[in-house]
Amino acid sequence: MLHRADTYYAPYTPRFQPPYRYPIALPRPPKAGDAYWPGQLPPTVNTVRAKPAGAKEVRFDLPVAPPPLKRSKTMPASSSSSSYKHAPTSAPVHLSPSRAANMAQPPQHRAAGIVSLVPLLAHTPTSSSPPIIYDLQYGSAYARLPAASAPLSQTHRQILATSQPIAHMRIRCDAFPWIIDVRESAPGVGIRVGDVLDALSTGLWRRLRSAEYANLDARNKQKIENAFRARVARNPAVQSEGILRLDWLQGRSVFKGLVTTSEPNTWALVLGST
Repeated sequence: MLHRADTYYAPYTPRFQPPYRYPIALPRPPKAGDAYWPGQLPPTVNTVRAKPAGAKEVRFDLPVAPPPLKRSKTMPASSSSSSYKHAPTSAPVHLSPSRAANMAQPPQHRAAGIVSLVPLLAHTPTSSSPPIIYDLQYGSAYARLPAASAPLSQTHRQILATSQPIAHMRIRCDAFPWIIDVRESAPGVGIRVGDVLDALSTGLWRRLRSAEYANLDARNKQKIENAFRARVARNPAVQSEGILRLDWLQGRSVFKGLVTTSEPNTWALVLGST
């Protein structure tokens, strides 16, 4: 086997290096008498220094009030000149009549005497999901937030339902002819979010009166009976309760929120299908 003449096969041997003459400084616990580095800090601005012998002392006396500024040759002689006296500080802003009218009035939730709902109960038409996931076919304890899988916490249920505490509110809906009254749980505490959800559940989980059922036409009677059978199929134990007001909704039992009405302390319930 042939090898090239310029090929090295011996291991690399470094040139001779003298031994390191400085001891290796390894960390160790401090001992008595050790001085921290640096032993003496350099002088700072606040360090008191002794005046050298023969040094002159120089003082700078600053005036109490600054001297008046010299007037520019292009500035008018009098500050009350007509060209400066009536000069506007900024350009006028032109607003449309509708925007000017809205800016002149306070926001609805801050205006005196106007009661508005909290976002947890208010219906937002532009939102893809309701503020609270709540199917009225089940109890109010199953209501939850859209991003949560657990029911509403007691903290959310105790949130004040309106911008100002009120003791009584009314809820109406185009899907049924009744009015649901909501009252505060204790005097002076105001209606809470949990009170509204409980009132909806209690107001719709009532047996439908015979007179109310008799006034319906055959088509609506059939739809209500179909809703009753579907509810019993999910839970056979509720068959003994009979047809409830909940069956009047004919499947449109998803809570979408509340909207304001022209009547004081009265809101309209918006429902959706499952």
